[in-house]
Amino acid sequence: MPTTWAILTGEYPPQPGGVSDYTRQVAEGLAARGDVVHVFAPRFSAATDSMMASPPRVFVHPLEGNFNRASRAEARAIIQGLPAGTRILVQYVPHAFGMKAMNVGFARWVSALGDLGFPIDVMFHEVAFPILASQPISHRFLAFVTRRMAKAIAGAATRIFISIPAWEKLLHELGITKSMRWLPVPANIALQANSARVAQIRSQFGNSRILGHFGTYGTLVTAILKPAMIAIADQHSDLRFLLIGREGIAWTEAFRQQHPRLSHRVHATGELGADDVANHLAACDLAFQPYPDGINSRRGSAMASLALGVPVVTCQGRFTEPIWKISNAVFLAADETASSLSGAVRIALASSEQLLETGARGKALYESTFSLQNTLAAL
Repeated sequence: MPTTWAILTGEYPPQPGGVSDYTRQVAEGLAARGDVVHVFAPRFSAATDSMMASPPRVFVHPLEGNFNRASRAEARAIIQGLPAGTRILVQYVPHAFGMKAMNVGFARWVSALGDLGFPIDVMFHEVAFPILASQPISHRFLAFVTRRMAKAIAGAATRIFISIPAWEKLLHELGITKSMRWLPVPANIALQANSARVAQIRSQFGNSRILGHFGTYGTLVTAILKPAMIAIADQHSDLRFLLIGREGIAWTEAFRQQHPRLSHRVHATGELGADDVANHLAACDLAFQPYPDGINSRRGSAMASLALGVPVVTCQGRFTEPIWKISNAVFLAADETASSLSGAVRIALASSEQLLETGARGKALYESTFSLQNTLAAL
């Protein structure tokens, strides 16, 4: 029998964001299997009626306000009218629900939804703001509040899913003893590239090899990306850099001004549609995806390259799962330093055969462990 779902999320297309893309994939994937899906998300101010159009069996309910008291009451009234057997699915990221990540009312409201008699599933993309030794008192207070929120929501859950295994330890520390299931985040782009378009992109770079990066160019990643790119460029004079994703153009312009000798070797696409992201990634000889906390299963930007069979250079970190170390599915630097990352790129580019083999292993790992079909089956 089809299941009816009520998905609660802090963002949904056309609003950009990783959780937005993920939630759309899940909603449309469940609907494609015959389920009926109701999505509750804050109204995106730039959206038009045509942009909010949804496929059959997916009903989007744009809420005025980011799950404030009025919009919570509106959502509850709609959910209360859904048929028996409805499942509530919360896509949880504390900062996505407004109030500067401290929407305590939302956490209490989710807990109270249990009164409707519907089971509540929670997908923890993130759990809480981290506690660090040197952080200011305001950040420590934020960490305390977000932990209380996570505990309340997890306490109300029938099933708990986590984007990375590290969240299980944190939730256990909060006193949650329920079983949890690891549910990696799949790629949020097209899973096949257009060969003609790929050839066209590659022709723009002549005989140069292409090192690609896909992301949004936030400061935590670019602090690693910039010194590593300089080190890599110095070691590989034939290499060009292709920076894919929104905010890439602005960051590239700043990089060129700071390093004019490399300006002709760094190219940015700006924001692209899912199909053209796939085409540009597929045009790359190697994807370069370093992260401050290491490669892990919530990094959709890395999943995009793996899904396409593009070999990936990345790094280990505190959230890196053992599967990355034992699968040989990526070229894995020991840490995020420029010397370690440039060394991994040098190893990757040393053998065309090794590139192909690693790309194939990455694609196989993606399909067996990280794909959307695994997510839908778990739900």
